[in-house]
Amino acid sequence: MKGILCLCAFLLVSCGSREILTVRQFHLRKAKVPTGNEYVRAEANMRLYGAISAKEREARRGQHYTIRWRDLSGESPVKVVMEYRQASTGSRVKRLQQTFPASRAGKTEFKITGPAYLKKGRVIAWRISLYEGKEKVALKRSYLWE
Repeated sequence: MKGILCLCAFLLVSCGSREILTVRQFHLRKAKVPTGNEYVRAEANMRLYGAISAKEREARRGQHYTIRWRDLSGESPVKVVMEYRQASTGSRVKRLQQTFPASRAGKTEFKITGPAYLKKGRVIAWRISLYEGKEKVALKRSYLWE
């Protein structure tokens, strides 16, 4: 009986710890599909899909960030803001943002690819904020973000 109660308590705690904002990163370093790990290979295939020429494949090199959100009220517009620093820009902070109609859940993607990646280098630190209306509801950041 005690074991069943402990199991139920564990399940309730694990269900209650869902994150509102999740960020998934993928760094496509080369313009060809890597061998080895099947998950990395599948992700690279997805990013390079449809790129036929070497120039098109090279333009897709860079860093890809997939952002998902859930459990919002769905009453106000949603805004996702990404601030980041790149290797050759020093402490200069760049900013990307996207706005969506009111929704309880959603997904978007930010890409630092092509000339932005090839000339300015990789992203060394980032911070992603999620706003519902004017209220900031979630924040994720990389380890190196101050």
